[in-house]
Amino acid sequence: MSLEQGGVEGHKITKTGPEDIAQPGDVTVDKKECEPIGFAFYGVKRGTPAGNAGRKAVEEPKKDESADPEDALAGMLDVTSSLVTLASYDGDGAARSMAELRDSAAKCADGFTLSMKGSKQKVTKLTEEKVTGGEEALAWGLRMGEGDEAVPFKLVSIRQGGTVATFFSFNLGRTGEKAEFALPTALIDAQLGKLD
Repeated sequence: MSLEQGGVEGHKITKTGPEDIAQPGDVTVDKKECEPIGFAFYGVKRGTPAGNAGRKAVEEPKKDESADPEDALAGMLDVTSSLVTLASYDGDGAARSMAELRDSAAKCADGFTLSMKGSKQKVTKLTEEKVTGGEEALAWGLRMGEGDEAVPFKLVSIRQGGTVATFFSFNLGRTGEKAEFALPTALIDAQLGKLD
């Protein structure tokens, strides 16, 4: 059901360890209504899933032999990394989890502050994006930090039956106020193919 190495072209996929997925006590959010969305970033369990799994997926850098060293380094950094979590719920748990996430994002579009094991991060903006797939699909672009220090992230959550797949992605090569990168559609499509 989870993605495996070799399952998505151009990506290295590994199983997550305890250090990759946050526990409920690790993440605190300054506004209670922003907890569901803040928890989703770090794969924190929401509700009472019957089972869950996690993967790290990192895009492989595109090699350009003709690039000069500076461009080559920029190319090495310009890869999208994603934390992919799956949570399976009984009854209407998956639909409830999606509704809670949608509601939380709507209330927290103007930003909030979260702490991950004491390290504070300010989400300055949350913007809905278009994504399709599964029975329900939600996606947002968000920014942490301000000015040249701003870093864009993507959060996608898709429900298929009683399972919710969540993708939290970033790209180290894209920073700054106007920086952008695409949703990890190859990963999303591959994961959905395993949930059908």
